[in-house]
Amino acid sequence: MQGFETPHRIRFCMALFFFVVAAGLLCGCGLFRNEGEEDGVPQVEMAVFEGGFGIDWHRKTLDRYLELRKSAGRPVAVNMWGDPRVLDKMRPRVLRGSPPDLSDALFPVWKFVLADILFPLDEWLDQPAVGQENITWRESFIPGALNPFTYRGKVYGIPLVFNAWLVWYDETLFQQHGWSIPKTYAEWLDLCAAIESAGIAPIAFQGKYPQYADALFWSILQHLAGIHKVEACQNFLPGAFLDPAIVQAAAMLQDLAQRYFQKGSLTMSHTEAQMEFCNRRAAMIPCGMWLENEMRHAFPEDFRLSCFAVPGIEGGKGDSTALVALGWQAFFVYRQGGNPREAAELLKFMLSKENSREWARMVSTVSSIQGATVREEVSSGVGDALDIIQEAAYTFDNRLYDLFPTWRGEAWIPTLEKLIAGRITPEEFSRIIEESMERLRKDPTSFKPPPRPLPQGSEVEGTV
Repeated sequence: MQGFETPHRIRFCMALFFFVVAAGLLCGCGLFRNEGEEDGVPQVEMAVFEGGFGIDWHRKTLDRYLELRKSAGRPVAVNMWGDPRVLDKMRPRVLRGSPPDLSDALFPVWKFVLADILFPLDEWLDQPAVGQENITWRESFIPGALNPFTYRGKVYGIPLVFNAWLVWYDETLFQQHGWSIPKTYAEWLDLCAAIESAGIAPIAFQGKYPQYADALFWSILQHLAGIHKVEACQNFLPGAFLDPAIVQAAAMLQDLAQRYFQKGSLTMSHTEAQMEFCNRRAAMIPCGMWLENEMRHAFPEDFRLSCFAVPGIEGGKGDSTALVALGWQAFFVYRQGGNPREAAELLKFMLSKENSREWARMVSTVSSIQGATVREEVSSGVGDALDIIQEAAYTFDNRLYDLFPTWRGEAWIPTLEKLIAGRITPEEFSRIIEESMERLRKDPTSFKPPPRPLPQGSEVEGTV
């Protein structure tokens, strides 16, 4: 999230004129704003999404923080509440200009930064990490975890987890059939053929949501042509999507889908496809790291979930260990909350290495903090994913997906779906996406951040 131009910011703020004026009037009357302090004790409000992970960790961490502040003679009062509909409940408060101080509700981050709604956290990121005084809080994060929340060098969101897109499989099933984990893309295709010959669908796919193929496409492109071709697209370079590498990557994805995606998968929801995988009617499934928690009640007792990254391509120009992954499930501090500085201090404590280790252990996931996820303390599947993340030369992501939601919904996802379904050729895919990007490039109302730097660790791939 690296910088929108000033004219765009002015246009966006003008679009918000009426509710901004209303917020100013209401807050001036003291009707909705948290005052931030009561009887000399700072007040902080924290709103949390209460989903499958629950909020037990948040409560335990908060109790420790309150006791620490009290024993240090610096008491603070925190009103924390959780709700599955936290987004809906926060929306009118944000419009009124009276949001909680701290929340993990997933609003459009880019627009909120432009409207000056979010509070930058760099002052705290550059302080020593809690319990790790030899490094800064910023340095404690997995490389790349903060990138999606960075705007013109300032960080506006702190991710709780680090999500990688991987290919998941059942180790028990693989052992029964003598199948090995593929080391190259060609070996993956051979494996798919062997699985199919055994009467099992090679790959389950969440076809009602074609965006599940997004990471597959970018992984293939990076392995095939290198990170520079990926970043040419991510940085809006004219003609980037007309590159022959794009056509070749699209052809490889289409071939994989047409030959080895489970029959009928394009009509399946994510849970339907994942049930096919859990019931062993399909041997593999591409998915993010939430798969285990989402389907934990559906796996047979002898199911041993494991994973591998999209394999490298023989003769490809990209590092075969590079991975589509990014910081996820972020917390944000709101500038218009009653006490954003106290909220930032609380957030820094919450995401210490010790507290993050407890989070990873409680919900079996990979924390965004380096070293906080201990393999022996999480499930074997998450442990395998952790190994892949740690061995990756670098991580990268498709920032276009979140930058341009209208483009995503009207161009990228529908065109990706047509490619997978075989309704357009790879050449047509390339042309359609390039034309849609060219409209964006020429659109003065669309926010286009400046080029982002190459991921740390990708230097060995050379230049375009």
